[in-house]
Amino acid sequence: TAYSAAFQYFHTGLNLLAADSWQSDYAMTLSLYQEATETAYLCGHMAAMEELAAIALSHTHTTLDQVKFYEVKIQAHLAQGQQVEGLQMALQLLDSLAVTFPENPTPKEIEQAMSETQLLWQGQSIAALIDLPPMQDPNKLAAMRLLSSAVSPSHTAAPALFPLIVLKQVNLSIQYGNTSISPFSYAVYGLILAGVALDIDTGYQFSQLAFHLLERLDFGPIRAKTLLPIHAGTQYWKEHLRDTLQPLQGCYQAGVDNGDLEFAGYTALHYCDQAFFVGMPLPELTHQMQGYRQGLIALSQNRNADAIGIFQQAALNLTTTTVNPGIFIGQAYDEAQQIPLLQQVGDLQVLFLLYLSKLIVSYIFQDYESAIAYANAAADYIHGVAGQASVAVFRFYDSLARLAVYPQATPAEQAQLLTQVAANQKLMHLWSHHAPMNYLHKWHLVEAERQWVLGETTDAIAHYDQAADLAKEYDYGHEKALVHERTALLYQAQGKIIIARAYLQEARYCYLKWGATAKVNALEKRHFDIFQQRGRGSITQTIGRNPAVSLTTTNSSSAETLDLATVIKASQALSGELNLDKLLSQLMALALQNAGAQAGTLLLEVDQHLRIVATGTIDPVTVVIQQSAPLEAAPEDTTALPISLIQYVGRKQEAVVLGDAVKDLRFGSDRYIQLAQPQSILCMPIQGYGKLIGILYLENNLTPDAFTVDRVNILQVLTAQAA
Repeated sequence: TAYSAAFQYFHTGLNLLAADSWQSDYAMTLSLYQEATETAYLCGHMAAMEELAAIALSHTHTTLDQVKFYEVKIQAHLAQGQQVEGLQMALQLLDSLAVTFPENPTPKEIEQAMSETQLLWQGQSIAALIDLPPMQDPNKLAAMRLLSSAVSPSHTAAPALFPLIVLKQVNLSIQYGNTSISPFSYAVYGLILAGVALDIDTGYQFSQLAFHLLERLDFGPIRAKTLLPIHAGTQYWKEHLRDTLQPLQGCYQAGVDNGDLEFAGYTALHYCDQAFFVGMPLPELTHQMQGYRQGLIALSQNRNADAIGIFQQAALNLTTTTVNPGIFIGQAYDEAQQIPLLQQVGDLQVLFLLYLSKLIVSYIFQDYESAIAYANAAADYIHGVAGQASVAVFRFYDSLARLAVYPQATPAEQAQLLTQVAANQKLMHLWSHHAPMNYLHKWHLVEAERQWVLGETTDAIAHYDQAADLAKEYDYGHEKALVHERTALLYQAQGKIIIARAYLQEARYCYLKWGATAKVNALEKRHFDIFQQRGRGSITQTIGRNPAVSLTTTNSSSAETLDLATVIKASQALSGELNLDKLLSQLMALALQNAGAQAGTLLLEVDQHLRIVATGTIDPVTVVIQQSAPLEAAPEDTTALPISLIQYVGRKQEAVVLGDAVKDLRFGSDRYIQLAQPQSILCMPIQGYGKLIGILYLENNLTPDAFTVDRVNILQVLTAQAA
């Protein structure tokens, strides 16, 4: 991937050619121009690329010789967001190879093409298609390459043409044999079957065929193209959306390593949108998105770099208080500038993602009228995201927004709203049958909202409870926050303030863990009357535009405040730290400072044994990084820790708070507690990807009940980032 060096070598080779080389040594000259043109594009030298391609195209003899140059020119168009121009160029060349398509395909033509393709493979094992002979016809090979170049621009700019292009590739592979492009064709066909035709099981089988054929052929240049529609088109209809993130990172690297910058750009965008949809902590996600944007800009993939800015701005609006969170004009994105440009080039995909993001943020901040407007706008562009994860997310928030405005609508409008919600729920029910880990809690939350507006509160509560349990089980913490908030609103409407307060507390904690600081502030401001009675925490006086949240200990007369912005800043610092010792030191220091502890110990699980890796004390904050033997190997009378408590936390993987350790019935008899007589103890697990990574132990020898629920919540945010 030393593109700059390669370009210089090819350029030197061109300078050494004789003046009549196109006549005297056509093959060598053609090869040098092909490679020089491609590396010029890979280096971002667009003017040089255009000049080299123009010279070569004026001397080449056949369409087959011209294909490589047009492929590069098409990629350059797509990198700059010129989807229509890139598609038109590909279609013109395909026409010269006698591969034609209707100008405006009708649904009937698409349905007929789907049936014709199905007839080619029906009656045989899908997995057996891996053994088809290699394709030999040079015209068919050239057509496969050009069709491959046309897939992505048709998907975003001409959705009706998209399935016909993919089906033509699959037809050519089955009829004339597999080629290096075939894994990509099968993968995208799987996307269409699962995401558009809703034949999820068959689509998944074709995605598996694509993956196994890719591994057999071991052809690097097609790797990113093939893996992207698998992990951002099919996998999440059968598996957890979170399980796509790591493969997408590998897909991005494959694109960069093999010069497929177009699909590296698409992959980076889908990694960011799927990480946002699955609820990755916002500080961590913002950091990653900035890295991907910078990488894409360096690769001249500006279209996808700009699109990532949509989700970066959504995260910023959720973490930083703004006048109107649904307006995306800020540090990462400027919708006033971008929307006209996107409409001009006809980029349906990015327009959809923009309005979907605005819908999500507006709904979370309870601006329901704006949410409906953005939902309607997104619906106009949904054909540009066929089969993508964003489709299900849209159906979810579209239903929630419509049910939120239902009480104020006229009877006729209410009927229309319920009809749309029913259509969304029918799809969500189908998806939840195949992948309950992604969609079942969404279905239950919408159903709870629907039952509530219809006056069936008992049924609504049952669905809320189901949604909360499933969101917790499948680790959708940000949507669990939404469930608890909506449940609280129902109880509040019934006058059951104590129950409402409990649900709001839990919603607040989940939003805080997600990193949505601005939402936490808005939640406390909207429910000031409830939160001021909770006994632990209240709204402090607003200074400028940055309201702070006060977290007070129950035994202190002074209102000790902790600015949530500081916590988020601290968590960002943790998520960006790559040196382990520095990370451990930072975490230990932050824990001591923010928990009200006098001393602490950090243990990590290494080779299935807990080892002490850091200890710390307060006043002044001092942290010592150390290497020690496994905890269970140390003599109990020399270990300055309550081993029984730590083993319990490691086994149960749940936090334990002791307000008066010596008097605790479970752990008061521990040898260390008997000897040291600590007043307050907090011992909590550190988890990553559902597994125990380590344990944080803190104690306060002066004050009972030193570790409040709020402080535990803050520590869970910090340890999650460190994990």
